[in-house]
Amino acid sequence: MVAAKRAQDGKTIHVLSSGLKAAATWSRVETLQDCREGFLSENKIGEICNDFNVDVTFEGDNTVMMQQVARACLEDKASLAAGLAAPLQAGQLAAAPRGPLPAGLLTSLLQYRQQTLTQQLASEMAAASKGVSSRAAAEKAAAAAFDNNLDVTVQLGWAWTERFCLDNFVKAASQAQPTDLQPVLSLLASLYGMTRVERDAAFFLAAGVINGQDRASLRQRVHLVFDELVAGNGKLALSLVNAFGIPDHLLQAPIAFDWRLIGAPTAK
Repeated sequence: MVAAKRAQDGKTIHVLSSGLKAAATWSRVETLQDCREGFLSENKIGEICNDFNVDVTFEGDNTVMMQQVARACLEDKASLAAGLAAPLQAGQLAAAPRGPLPAGLLTSLLQYRQQTLTQQLASEMAAASKGVSSRAAAEKAAAAAFDNNLDVTVQLGWAWTERFCLDNFVKAASQAQPTDLQPVLSLLASLYGMTRVERDAAFFLAAGVINGQDRASLRQRVHLVFDELVAGNGKLALSLVNAFGIPDHLLQAPIAFDWRLIGAPTAK
């Protein structure tokens, strides 16, 4: 899309870059925080945090980036006009067969969240501008409502970005070559989708799409995938990491090698 340099793609590229930049840098900060053990120098995470934390505001504040994504959702007339039929009823998730949830169901859940939040934000803006005497005043009232619902705006930005990522993850996994890569990539796509639903379980619970049993079932399914990835001393997880082909000379943190040697006295 970028290489084609078509004028009609400019807005789509802007929305994509805004959502992906915000999601990637926020997720990176969270990942570093989850992985660090204090600021042990051997893992170099402290240095990485110092370098990367600034990215959440550098080249565009992430909150503003997500506002750009939300505005694009509000301009999507098809999404605003679409019905809001839930992809499943409370209790159905827990009753589903054991194992990762189907990609189609996960995609539908994330699409439902995006459409619901889009219509919620649009409704707030429409209510604020209703009965206002002039068009200019109505636009001002709608803009104020957009700003006053910043929490929903950011949540919508996340919803669009995560739905986009899952859609493309599932598509890429199904087309991967050689074909023996497809099962493990599809497993990761399902894991991503399930963790996105689990992360925003409050939304789905409030919408009546899932209940407490579904929430517990979802957590168990996520843990089953993690168990599969780390089985056999993490053979599958290690293979996935090695597939990135990172050369040893780029692995500068001592903890990346034999951690038992860290702090050991060196021979003179």
